Amino acid sequence: MSKRIDDISRTTIEDVNKHVLNTISTLIKSELDAGFNAKFATLIQPMRIKLDNLVESVLDAATVRALLDVGFNAKYSTLAQPLKSDVHELKTKLTILNDYVLSLTSGNVEAAAYCLPDPRDKLFCHIAEHTRRQQNKISIIGIGHVGQAVLASLLFQKITDNIAIYDRDEDKIKGELLDFQYAAMYSSNTHIEGSTKINVIVNSKIVIITAGARRQKGDTRITLVQKNVEVFQDIIPKIVQYAPHAVLILVSNPVDIMTYITDKISCLPPGQVVGSGTNLDTSRLHFYMSHKYNVAAESCKGWVIGEHGETAVIAYSTLTVGGTYIEDINFKMGESCDIEKWSDIHNEVLTTSANIISLKGYTNWAIGLSVADLAHTIITNNKSVHPVTVSAKGFYCITEDVYLSLPAVLGENGVIEVVRLELSSKECELLRKSADYLYNMQKEIKI
Repeated sequence: MSKRIDDISRTTIEDVNKHVLNTISTLIKSELDAGFNAKFATLIQPMRIKLDNLVESVLDAATVRALLDVGFNAKYSTLAQPLKSDVHELKTKLTILNDYVLSLTSGNVEAAAYCLPDPRDKLFCHIAEHTRRQQNKISIIGIGHVGQAVLASLLFQKITDNIAIYDRDEDKIKGELLDFQYAAMYSSNTHIEGSTKINVIVNSKIVIITAGARRQKGDTRITLVQKNVEVFQDIIPKIVQYAPHAVLILVSNPVDIMTYITDKISCLPPGQVVGSGTNLDTSRLHFYMSHKYNVAAESCKGWVIGEHGETAVIAYSTLTVGGTYIEDINFKMGESCDIEKWSDIHNEVLTTSANIISLKGYTNWAIGLSVADLAHTIITNNKSVHPVTVSAKGFYCITEDVYLSLPAVLGENGVIEVVRLELSSKECELLRKSADYLYNMQKEIKI
């Protein structure tokens, strides 16, 4: 035994390391030569035996460690700890290789891959598990032109680092994911996943719905709505199943009707279903105001309310520039004798979408930014006021169960409060006409 101790003490750490490297190199070379094909199984089996023998002969670890632990001689104490570490490392590496070969010979190549050391272990010192903050996950239903614009807006405004996409077109999902993933360095390394399975939205904080039936030649507005009802009857219950606490933001047109339908199908608590409504129309109004007075759009305030469509109402009584009410200096706003011709701005706001569609076939970027604005308010719970589609029953003498846009305070659970505007009698009358128009359309829909 003493002779064996002396032999061990004379073995330098460099020799042990060299032996470890040579052994592993030989084994890996043998494994590569053998290959993964079943016809080489006869070559792998001898290698297993050789490996078992090597572990047994090289690593009489119990004896070596026992002797080193005793500290049998003071002159060997400086060698003891490094040699113990090298013996332990050699045993670990050979055990890993042994497990690898066992997995290969059993035909389980996938399991064999897990037996090898992870190269990340050399790059990082692992402290804790990687996680994604589930409370800020935003999902997009439908990745058409509008869905793409919403995704781009969320990414490049860095509103969330966790996005899910659901669409029925698998190739389109793969293409969009590849395209956007290459923009990782510009979007705070946002995690994006997509699937044709609706469970990809699980645990979402917000679900943005842009999906809907395409309008075909000969379709009336009611026909299109009825097609969308059938789509929503299938998809909304699944959204509620996988993301019951998510705020649903409706973008699909006609958005006021689809918000009403979604609210009825989902049976979610009040305020948890929101339509994008006239948030975009209001932005367009601010744009035209800024050009009219040559000031920044942020300095212009006011609301477009009612339907997101032909019967939308510009609430002239709410318009301000730099805090000054325009009605205070122009008493004839919107009338035929109005020298500022606000009626022209009203028409521009209402017809902009149609003009864009006639030129490029669809609208997407402005609505994408508008919806991202709503998502930011909700996910940060900053309680900003936006004109969004909500239940209007009980406001401004509206008695029907109709959904249209009113200024509302948004928070993490959706609509918190609806602002009671001091509207003129004419504005109230126009708003009720807008409500009647939507209600008459609702009555023709079968849910």
